[in-house]
Amino acid sequence: MTKLTSTPPTLECTPAWARELLGIDISDFEVTADSLHKKWGSDTLTENLRMIASGTAQSRFSFLFAAKNGVHLLSHVLDRFDSKLRTELLADFALSDSLYIPYDLRAASCAALGSAPRQEDVLDRINAACEQPPRRYKDLSLSPSNDIDHNFHIPADRGERDRLMVVAADTAMRRARARLARRALGKTELDPADYDDLAPERLYVPHNAATSFSASVTAPGLDWRDFLIDWNEILVETPEENYTIAEILRLLLLDPEYHLPGHNQRARADAVNLNLLKTFSGATIGLKAGALFVEHGFRPEASFFLLGENAILGKSCIVDATGVVLIEPKAFLGGGFSPILIHTHKHMRGGGADERKSVAPTGFLARSGARLPMDFVGLLEVMDMPSGRWPGLERMDIDILNRDEVWPSS
Repeated sequence: MTKLTSTPPTLECTPAWARELLGIDISDFEVTADSLHKKWGSDTLTENLRMIASGTAQSRFSFLFAAKNGVHLLSHVLDRFDSKLRTELLADFALSDSLYIPYDLRAASCAALGSAPRQEDVLDRINAACEQPPRRYKDLSLSPSNDIDHNFHIPADRGERDRLMVVAADTAMRRARARLARRALGKTELDPADYDDLAPERLYVPHNAATSFSASVTAPGLDWRDFLIDWNEILVETPEENYTIAEILRLLLLDPEYHLPGHNQRARADAVNLNLLKTFSGATIGLKAGALFVEHGFRPEASFFLLGENAILGKSCIVDATGVVLIEPKAFLGGGFSPILIHTHKHMRGGGADERKSVAPTGFLARSGARLPMDFVGLLEVMDMPSGRWPGLERMDIDILNRDEVWPSS
């Protein structure tokens, strides 16, 4: 076989290259785990696992992050270590500072950590990860706006924009990690907004959300409320601007720099998508693709967004996240630079310019394995989506709830 790299192959290689570079077939997770332990030995495997757990962008496509039907390859690999080392390695992944660990894998690791034998050093690490300052929310009524698009300060300096992306991803990661760490300790799930006056009062969720979620997601350690996004939650504070989730995602999507296939550009884009949107193992958001939320008026709202295991937003496919978005495992939407906007809200009142005055949200469901083909181009108005045109793509009924209907009061 032709040598494809000048450096020794590591666990960073992708699933597609694992066979060529490592001689490992990952189609059967049990066989793969046995093969890794036999091929590498405990000490070398442990060292390389820790490199992936704390890894930089280079490791974000590692075959170790592979998942099938809610089961992670990593769990099979770790189960073959002795109890103490397994717990330590679980903590390395669950509590890692890396921006490139898929949310479902981190959640599953935290869940396994919560049921593992308690080790004092690991318990100290979990407790440390629980600590987070209160979240803050932006008063949108103070933002310059034409009643649809809010303006915000965008640095002219490329390095400063890059810093915003990394800090936003890091803040989102730490907040999500703290939530999962508290869950591992069995603590009550409370409203992450802590009843901040500026947090969204209305939340758009799937009808019978818990049931819909459990029918779509089988990975352990997750709660459907993990995928509710308070779009005006502040992630980055600077002297010039406080940047919300919505603003960071708009900046990411509308700045062409982050849609170049460069190492640094895509590493930052992937970090933002992985952490702000909590994307699952193997999920792909292609070049010029992504999720977009645009506030209408100044009333903040929250909505449910989930991009499942091994699902794909193809090149140039944009999903409007005003309403509910549930993309199940292995769904594939768009691609081939076909410009597509999947629109989950509709302007309903009057006609012409008056339509901007009333927004009606709806839900978009892409069932597992569904395909929106590349030959579809333009606006997919989910509210008016024809039934049966694309098998597995459906309009989903939603519920509009208040926060106290979703979170316990204490």
